[in-house]
Amino acid sequence: MRPIFETCNPREEVLRGELKDEIFAARLKDVMDGKAEAVYQDPQTFFDNTYPTAGLKTLLAEALGRLTGNKPANSPIIRLETAFGGGKTHNLIALYHVCNSHIKSEWVKGLLDPKDLRSEPIKKIAGVVGSDLDPDNGLKHGEVTTFTPWGEIAYQLGGLKGYRIVEKSDKQYTAPGAPTLGELVGEQPALIMIDEVARFMRVAKGTRVVEGTLADQTVAFLMALLEMAASKA
Repeated sequence: MRPIFETCNPREEVLRGELKDEIFAARLKDVMDGKAEAVYQDPQTFFDNTYPTAGLKTLLAEALGRLTGNKPANSPIIRLETAFGGGKTHNLIALYHVCNSHIKSEWVKGLLDPKDLRSEPIKKIAGVVGSDLDPDNGLKHGEVTTFTPWGEIAYQLGGLKGYRIVEKSDKQYTAPGAPTLGELVGEQPALIMIDEVARFMRVAKGTRVVEGTLADQTVAFLMALLEMAASKA
């Protein structure tokens, strides 16, 4: 058996001593804000550096089949389960890029069927990371400040107009119902990604509301969100 030093060639940036450890810390919010390293921010570069695992291919096929309408029977709800460092955030970034960007089929060769690529980006995309949420101080967006997952999702999906739909629920820390979330999403294809839920739940347990804690209301919100998603054609 030949040793790894004979069978593998390091990448050019490794040989030049330019590889930075921090590029391995992928953050969905940085990509959505346009502030990530090029290896994550630029779709072509990202997919050039992405190995087509079975899990990633399944995720993209399921989600895009549903969002494009090519496979309407695909699940409207996908739960990612991996160990810490198992690639959940990387997979979400991949999903974000294929939904938000004009992707050329050659960039994702081996990852998904070209017919599953949308001709136009999806207009309604939300990506909420639990470690970014702040129920005490909120996330400031200039015109509004969001305090809960549903407030942040509403703002990302519809801007100020979308936020107004759940504004009262956001400020009072009470979960909106499935019909309200359905009004927010509307009839257009929409992608909602939620990462690091457990991290937010730990913080939300310390926030008291009229009925229980914010963590309790978050569970109610997630149930309503799943119910709404399942009801969409």
